[in-house]
Amino acid sequence: MSMSKKDFIALANVIREVNADASATPFTDYQIEKLSDLCEDQNPNFNYDRWIDYIAGKCGPSGGSIKGSAHAQTWTKKCGRCNGETEAGPDTQHYTCFFCGNEGRV
Repeated sequence: MSMSKKDFIALANVIREVNADASATPFTDYQIEKLSDLCEDQNPNFNYDRWIDYIAGKCGPSGGSIKGSAHAQTWTKKCGRCNGETEAGPDTQHYTCFFCGNEGRV
């Protein structure tokens, strides 16, 4: 059974929790890289950049802006193909699904 988006998010949440715990040893870049290799081997739709950004707190679990952040200039909607989150900027009528890569119009 391959890993799903839900599994990638759960793994990232554990990494975030450990890295935020002052009494724990944070994950190293090497360890995170090896875990990302595993994720990519399990599912070719795995998006390394989005996963790393989520671990670093730069975006939400599906790649969207964090509510209340200065970067909240985008909106999200559900993908028509896989029901994953998509994102588009305010100046576009097109979106791209972060999980399956499906492109569509608003």
